[in-house]
Amino acid sequence: MDSTGTKKTIIVAILISLCIFSIFFSLSLFRHFKTAENKFNNEKASLIKENISLEDQLESIKKDIKVKTDAVTVLESEKKSLLDQIKSMDDDNKKLDKRYAELYGGRIGTLKKENSSLRSRISNIGKAPLADFIKDYIGKEENDNIKKVLAEALRKVELIQAGKIVNLEPIVVAENNAQAATESATIAGSAAGKAGKIISIDRDNNLIVVDLGRADDVRAGQHCMVMHEDKEIGSGEIISTRYKMSAVFINDIKYKYTFNDIKESDKVSIVD
Repeated sequence: MDSTGTKKTIIVAILISLCIFSIFFSLSLFRHFKTAENKFNNEKASLIKENISLEDQLESIKKDIKVKTDAVTVLESEKKSLLDQIKSMDDDNKKLDKRYAELYGGRIGTLKKENSSLRSRISNIGKAPLADFIKDYIGKEENDNIKKVLAEALRKVELIQAGKIVNLEPIVVAENNAQAATESATIAGSAAGKAGKIISIDRDNNLIVVDLGRADDVRAGQHCMVMHEDKEIGSGEIISTRYKMSAVFINDIKYKYTFNDIKESDKVSIVD
């Protein structure tokens, strides 16, 4: 009985030990699972918060994209409007160019040709011999009185070129009646005081060409004064006039000066 009782006691003790071990093991597992659950819940909460934050950021980005998309749409619309305006302005400009060409194209071409012709004539005046220049204008001049003046001037030039002394007294053109003489004096008086400049010089024949002519009421026989740097260096007599230019024979050079002191663009004033 004692042996049997001892065995039962041992078995009971073992069972009790197993129960106690099971209880502690269960408690340990419960704590472990509880800790894992808490950790999982914390991580889950953190992920939920992060997800909410990301959703807020995504919503903000969507709003920004919409605003920028709307702005791009407005800019595209303005660009299209500006391109339409530019095209319209180009069309208007082409129409204006066409209209301008229709109204003034021919006239501009004519003026360019006339300007080229005048430049050529002015250049030729400076290059051509004075006698040939006067002969040419005698052939073109229609006024008989002016032809007489030019013929007399040509005679003097030819005498000078021949080395003979010429009396350079004032040339007076006689008119047919008293009324014509009065008109001539009135015209001459209106031209007095007008100023122009030298555009060409013939140093071999003491002649200059000035940019004053009939359009400025300048007539052959009038006298003029040549100024260089605001100083009078000589005077002369107009021997031929055209519409906007005249030939002047220099018959007096002031003391200390020579004809070579006269330069193109020097001022010329009508004195009587």
